[in-house]
Amino acid sequence: MNDTSKFDTHLVELKNLLMTATEFNSVFHFFFDHLGENVEFMRSGKFYKNPDLKKIMFVIGKGIFKDEEITVSGLMLKLVQKHLFIHGVCHINGQLVTLFFFRSINMGMAATSDPSRPSNTLFIRFTTMMEANRHLSLQNVSGPTIH
Repeated sequence: MNDTSKFDTHLVELKNLLMTATEFNSVFHFFFDHLGENVEFMRSGKFYKNPDLKKIMFVIGKGIFKDEEITVSGLMLKLVQKHLFIHGVCHINGQLVTLFFFRSINMGMAATSDPSRPSNTLFIRFTTMMEANRHLSLQNVSGPTIH
């Protein structure tokens, strides 16, 4: 099996896990084990800008840093067009956040360390909706689950 078909298979499985998982850490572990640590996958796709995802990370940040001002910076995304899959990183209040998002199902997940207990990881699943003006809006947030 070549790398492209491996990536295709893994992205389909990741999408299914994202939609059905009740333990969010298993979704992120799958992402890193099969895609995130693969140099060829990380080189694939193209750099991508999406201000809507930055706004969504801002709202998620408000849930994590409840009484603080929120700053989202350093958003760096890549788009794998064939799967409408976006993945990347940003910083929320200086804290690293890893995220991925499937445009085809308007669902994604973010992970970061718990600011009150840095040894714990927070996993947040989110769903969006495409508005009439072609912008994404946040519809639902599940989590965070802590592991």
